Amino acid sequence: MAYVFTANFVVGAAIICLALVTMILPAGFKLDKLTDHTTFAERYYLERHREKQKKAFGFLSLGLLVVVITGLVQLFLAWVIPAA
Repeated sequence: MAYVFTANFVVGAAIICLALVTMILPAGFKLDKLTDHTTFAERYYLERHREKQKKAFGFLSLGLLVVVITGLVQLFLAWVIPAA
């Protein structure tokens, strides 16, 4: 039973790391020959960056919830089932 909680904590930590990496990496943009890259690129980059930030915050909250719920369940079960 202890391995289940360790696995859930590791999964939560992995999700949090994924969210942090997603938050740090810049949004990609490919320029082609017909693109006016003075204002279009800035607007497009800012929109993509905002979308990535929203997705990263969603992953971050998911990872934190996984860790918190796992910890609460572990504390509850330790209270209900005392160690011998």
